[in-house]
Amino acid sequence: MEVDLWPTAAGEVPPVFADVFLPGAIWLVGLGNLGQAFLWALAALPYADPSDVELVLQDRDKVSEENWATSVLVRSEAYGELKTKVAAAWAEARGFDVRRVDRRLLAGDVLEDDDPRIALCGVDKIASRRLMAQTGFECIVDAGLGRKASDFNRYRVTIFDAQRSIARHFEGQADATDGNVIPDESAYHQLQNEVGTCGTAEVAGASVAAPHVSAITAAVAVSRLIAITSACACRVTEVRRLSERGPKAGPYATIQVRAVRHAGRPINFDTTTRSTCESLIHSIKS
Repeated sequence: MEVDLWPTAAGEVPPVFADVFLPGAIWLVGLGNLGQAFLWALAALPYADPSDVELVLQDRDKVSEENWATSVLVRSEAYGELKTKVAAAWAEARGFDVRRVDRRLLAGDVLEDDDPRIALCGVDKIASRRLMAQTGFECIVDAGLGRKASDFNRYRVTIFDAQRSIARHFEGQADATDGNVIPDESAYHQLQNEVGTCGTAEVAGASVAAPHVSAITAAVAVSRLIAITSACACRVTEVRRLSERGPKAGPYATIQVRAVRHAGRPINFDTTTRSTCESLIHSIKS
């Protein structure tokens, strides 16, 4: 399986990694398994000074037992704590400049002048996504995961801006209400018999193998964020099952964000390390 983190149009090549700019101000909406994977991917970037990076973390949910197996930053002792608190402590320990918003995005919310204008969105509700259209974000990199055992390895990354409205994209759509369905496969029924309905719900819901799926999804989303920050063309949408050879992808576009902020170029490496980074940004192989 191969995931191309910097796909290009025919005849073009990705930039040299040392020549891109790293994102310097991001608003993260949703700190569940996807939001925490976003943070993990951002922390892996070679920032010269992480304190130059402003992160706003927004969520109102608390860590529950189901998060232990699915969210990359959660440990068992964090049970009952706000997800934003857990994520902020982890990000601050890595030097990032962090602010918390311990509530959901609400209708009527408007960004202040110095707030980040680029958002990474990892919420699981369509209504929450539609609210972001009026908040003042100039660009939203939105990611979503499959929610059933039949599509747990599916991800979607879509970029919304002034030309591609997130409200228009999700207009008329509603969240699925058909619940968790156990596939007619012996392995899933055996798991139900062995661990009961709690394990089955995790298998049939979003938590199935979510750590690796959300990690790959976050890598794709953060790569798009780097392209936007660097004024490079990138895919505006990508949908894929990790079991498939390649994604279903939309067109390429250079996303214009007037208020984009960057934190400089990647720190200098020796030749061997730089070559490794260039390979990683082009593809993840497993």
